[in-house]
Amino acid sequence: MQNILRLIVLFSAIVCFTACSEDDDHARTVSFKRAVYILSSNQAIEVEIGLSEVAEQELTVPFEVFGTAVEGEEYSLSAHEFVVAQGENSAKVVITPVDNVYSDRQIRLELADVPGYAFGNYRVVLIPVETKEVITTSFAADACILKSSLTVSMNLFIGGKSYTQPSYPVTVPFEIDPSSTAVLGTHFEIEGGDLELVMPTKGSSAQVKIKCLKKEVGKDKIVLRMSDSDLHYLAGERNRTTITIDGPTTFKDLEGTWRMNGFTSLTHVKNSVFDEDKSDLERLPENNPQTDKLVFTSGTTNRMNVSLLTGDLAHYLRNCDLTSVKEEEEYLYEMGDNPPFESVLTMEMSEANVNYSGTNVSLRKAQVGFRVLDGGNTLELRIFDYEPTDFLQRTYNDRKVSSAFGKEPMKQDFTLVFKFVREN
Repeated sequence: MQNILRLIVLFSAIVCFTACSEDDDHARTVSFKRAVYILSSNQAIEVEIGLSEVAEQELTVPFEVFGTAVEGEEYSLSAHEFVVAQGENSAKVVITPVDNVYSDRQIRLELADVPGYAFGNYRVVLIPVETKEVITTSFAADACILKSSLTVSMNLFIGGKSYTQPSYPVTVPFEIDPSSTAVLGTHFEIEGGDLELVMPTKGSSAQVKIKCLKKEVGKDKIVLRMSDSDLHYLAGERNRTTITIDGPTTFKDLEGTWRMNGFTSLTHVKNSVFDEDKSDLERLPENNPQTDKLVFTSGTTNRMNVSLLTGDLAHYLRNCDLTSVKEEEEYLYEMGDNPPFESVLTMEMSEANVNYSGTNVSLRKAQVGFRVLDGGNTLELRIFDYEPTDFLQRTYNDRKVSSAFGKEPMKQDFTLVFKFVREN
């Protein structure tokens, strides 16, 4: 920027000296309105000429283009001549920044001769070009699994510091690498159709959503990589990500016997309770022996059998039919301050004791979440549709009347997550 300011001062002095030393013997003149404009890094400018008197008929004022900036690469011009309409005394040309990533570039426009007109104060205009900041990009993960849909995220950096909350949407182009085995339009689609990740205004990452169309053996890999053609972005730590198409989770993925392997969100639940509500933690459902089992079978209906449960989970679950509701991405809040956004299969149980109690019983239909992990060897059970009477009472009573949590007051920080391992 200091170089630009020095250039402006020098050029202005030269222009003023030239203008003051020239004799003007003509009554009519044409001139740039200013000696210097600045083309900003991401916003077009209007360069204007003026006549000493209105044009009696349409007047064309051509100009020549010089300078170190390259037209068509670093900037574009809306026209190569000014056209002053009859009865007017000015006209404009628009200059738009393109790939202006190189420093110390400038544009110089010089008016050509116009019959019947002399040049006024400014025959020449200088336009220093501000440099766009180069953004370093890195995919958030090396590898992802595509169920029904997947949001791919990319982190952006400027000068080594995280770049977030832009004042305008930032788009980052990407390419589908030839090493991909899945075919766009056959096995997957990109929401919106554009091969670009978008960081919205005030956003924290650039994202693109991919949807599964078809799972096919041997054609299940999507490799996204940074585009080489855009000079505004540099590839960072992860210049590509590999997506494996696993397809939507079905009841067949749940079928079999699963053995309890832990209450995995317990620590997060405890940490999420306000200090004044610590009594809510006194009777948490922590008794979950590893002998407890869930059995899923299909037939006329899809059934979950919980007769092999002996711990606290038996206070909530009942033998029931399961009906699929949806599979979509959700934040897994139990994972910490920057929770991942992963696919969860939501199913409706025909019956559950939503009081989650051995003494208080309120039976109704309830929704529950499932994730099948580790190549089908781990099952995650996510309980969020409950109205506790033995624990988290104050937390539940506060959240159920708050508009911030809607119809699922316990779903965020108080989803109870259990892991099971497959037995058969």
